[in-house]
Amino acid sequence: MKSKDVARWALVLGLTCASGLLQSQSTAPLEKELRLDGVVGRADAAQIGGGLQVSADYYTRIGLVAATGVATDGHGARSASRVDLVARFLLDPFRESPHGISLGGGISASNTQSGHWRPYLVGLIDFEGRKTGAVAPAIQLGLGGGVRLGVILRSAANGWR
Repeated sequence: MKSKDVARWALVLGLTCASGLLQSQSTAPLEKELRLDGVVGRADAAQIGGGLQVSADYYTRIGLVAATGVATDGHGARSASRVDLVARFLLDPFRESPHGISLGGGISASNTQSGHWRPYLVGLIDFEGRKTGAVAPAIQLGLGGGVRLGVILRSAANGWR
């Protein structure tokens, strides 16, 4: 599949998700997140990024993440960026337990090789910790362009995960 085809499919998926979100009856707020990620793959990378997540329904969050940092693959260090569009299914969306787990997947575009964007499928599992004030920490383990490990600080509304 050519990168232009992947970009078209990503646009269609993004517009479809946005359309569904505009029609959503959920009252959960927009969540913001700050993250630090490590990726081990063809090009090992360390990235810092941010994201926005919105509720598609009580159990589903759709998020857009952008991150940038440094990658190395034996030919030296260079800048590396990525954009993810993922959906997560929450097992405890109402914070009935102090810790939460979610499973998700989506698509990612990574720019780690001389300016060329490369598409990836992403699978992830999220472990969210106890909410402290308006912030909930999370650890995310995933696959997509390599093995990913992320440390996340996510805004947390009362009663919602």
